[in-house]
Amino acid sequence: MDMYGWYSEKQFGVLKKRSEEKSSDRPYIYYEDRSGNIVQITEVTNDINFKSRFDDVKSLGIMKKFHMASKEPLASSENV
Repeated sequence: MDMYGWYSEKQFGVLKKRSEEKSSDRPYIYYEDRSGNIVQITEVTNDINFKSRFDDVKSLGIMKKFHMASKEPLASSENV
């Protein structure tokens, strides 16, 4: 079953704020896309017709696998 990656700046703001309140949260979530690129996502689903609660969500296409979650963004040299 395919996994679809999504990114919303508004949703990322919620994730980041939550991580400031709860030190165990990791708002920077990365997946590997079909081309092997590491991309930041805010949500993954199995439904290409997913309807987000965030009006600024953008589809990032099919994801191959989870890469990592972090408290800090990847350094540009880490991002493929």
